[in-house]
Amino acid sequence: MADEGPTEEEFTKAKTYLKGSFALGLDTSNRIASQLVQMQLDNLGIDYIERRGAMIDAVTLADSKRVAKRLLDGGMLSRSSAGRRASPRPKRASSPRRPRSPRPDQGPPSRGH
Repeated sequence: MADEGPTEEEFTKAKTYLKGSFALGLDTSNRIASQLVQMQLDNLGIDYIERRGAMIDAVTLADSKRVAKRLLDGGMLSRSSAGRRASPRPKRASSPRRPRSPRPDQGPPSRGH
């Protein structure tokens, strides 16, 4: 993506998704209110919802390729992950186990008495 940017098909699908999914996110009063507040915080104007589709249509494939190169190739974005791995870690060669030390809150090991 950083080298060549999106294809014409990917670009067209992304624009279609952006235009079509917006209204689907306004399915509750809370979401509508949140969107209106965000529009106000971003100073988008009262007519933003009417202008949004045309603004998306105004973005060209060349624009998206230029921005993809700047963001993805220029080191402006980084990736991180959290949580468990999707696949198990490869097994390491076994090494002799050392005896565990008791945790400070556990005291000495019990001898079964």
